[in-house]
Parts: sequence; C-alpha cells; structure tokens
Amino acid sequence: MPGLRRGGGGRKGASVRMNAGIRILAGYDDDTWKMLVGKQTSMPPSSKRRGRMQLYVMGGDLREVQVAQFTHEESRQFAESGTAT
Repeated sequence: MPGLRRGGGGRKGASVRMNAGIRILAGYDDDTWKMLVGKQTSMPPSSKRRGRMQLYVMGGDLREVQVAQFTHEESRQFAESGTAT
C-alpha cells in the first residue's frame, strides 16, 4: 500500500490508521489506546483471558468480543472448506 502512505506526511502510518474505522485491540496499554482509539473513549482493563479483545467502531461503539482459538491446522481447514457458520 505505498500509495496510502505517500499522502499526508506526518507520522508513518497515521494517514492509513485514520481511514480504518474499526479497531480490534488486545494486550494494549494506555499510550496504545490513546493513539488508536483516542481520549474520548475510556479504556477498559485489558483482559487476560485468551482470545478476548475489545472491538471499537469509530463513533464510540465499544464491545468486548471473543475470537476463535484455532490451531494452525484448524485455521487452514476452515479457510479451505468454503463454509462459514
């Protein structure tokens, strides 16, 4: 995506980051939260449970979600199966 980084100058990746309206965060700290979500949304404690993440949608929607815990082999089989449930 070299074309996306050219415009805007400033910090590397900032122009790309601002165009992505969804953030999925795990294992974050205060500085990372402020950079990716902003100060306007209070930061919940980072979960220690495997696969538990915060899903932030620009505009203020914040939800804790659980992601699938696949092994490498299971991930490959799922991706190649062509089915989703």
